[in-house]
Amino acid sequence: MDEALRCLRDGVVDGGSAPFVLVQDSPDVLGGPALAAKLFSSLCKALRDGRSQAQLLSMVPADASCTAYMPELQAVLGTSLQQLCPDPTAPDALQHVLASMGDAAPGSKASGPGQGTAKAQPCIALGVDSLTTLMFHHPVYQVLEWIDDVLQQPRLACLVGTVHTDLHESITVNSLERMASCTVRAVPCQGQLHVFARAQQPDLAAEVCIKQRTGRVKVLTEYYKQMPNGSVQEVKPLLEPEKPLPMPQADVAPVQDAATVELAKKMTGGMRLTLTQQESAARQSVLLPWEQRQAGAESQDEFVSTNRKASTASSKVEPVQLAGEGASYGQIFYERDSETDPDSDEDPDDDLDI
Repeated sequence: MDEALRCLRDGVVDGGSAPFVLVQDSPDVLGGPALAAKLFSSLCKALRDGRSQAQLLSMVPADASCTAYMPELQAVLGTSLQQLCPDPTAPDALQHVLASMGDAAPGSKASGPGQGTAKAQPCIALGVDSLTTLMFHHPVYQVLEWIDDVLQQPRLACLVGTVHTDLHESITVNSLERMASCTVRAVPCQGQLHVFARAQQPDLAAEVCIKQRTGRVKVLTEYYKQMPNGSVQEVKPLLEPEKPLPMPQADVAPVQDAATVELAKKMTGGMRLTLTQQESAARQSVLLPWEQRQAGAESQDEFVSTNRKASTASSKVEPVQLAGEGASYGQIFYERDSETDPDSDEDPDDDLDI
């Protein structure tokens, strides 16, 4: 949980809000409370060595599991460890924690005359184990508002809270995850692809989700082994999971049919907007019916035979050899719908008042 610990050690950065690390556990995975105890212990060592923005740790021991690791934290920090809210079930327990944070901060005493008012610096690391107990004795919305108020405290450097996800509705857990800047979730390590030593087989995994400043979410997975005394120890895999090899590329070029090849040749350079010489000649060879009426021909065959020579002479394009020997001209065949009703160009809907 190095990434989660780094988030707690850095504290408030560039005037932002204090980081909130949420540790989740469930009955499906054994060792969830031990992960929280390991995180608290690592934070205490960072405070003792001066590698953290916070200078003291204030704990809200709302769960009975805190009694197992509180003596260890006391031995590491000594007087730098304080317990707030001795009775979390009291109606005013949440307000008591907010009031106690100001009194517990170093240098929080009132300044003397003429000394001015110094700006409050973040110096308190607050640990709540667990938020589930607070939600059992206080309304859920009130606990969520209290967390938001705590994160706005000027003397708060970081906040660590634990929650039992199986005892809450999904909407409550999602609300806590949205408020948290880092989430540590205990998950089973079944189906993992790493290779471990025989004596270092993991018993559980910790999925760490970190919200970066860029808006992206970084997800890491760490593996832990439970020790006989109830604590957990991180184990490193011997080998990373192998990445799938790329598929070999075929040496044979794909086979294309003749029509595709011919079309590619014609469309080389993009779509043409002009006609070729052959296409222009074929277009001019089409004889339209209105040309027959203007020439006074009785039929299309008479018009073709009469004007073949004139049409060829007036065209600058040589006749196209479309089929067989000699030039070929296109024709349009038209059949009237009725022998009695002559065709007319008039609009049959002229009488409609539209």
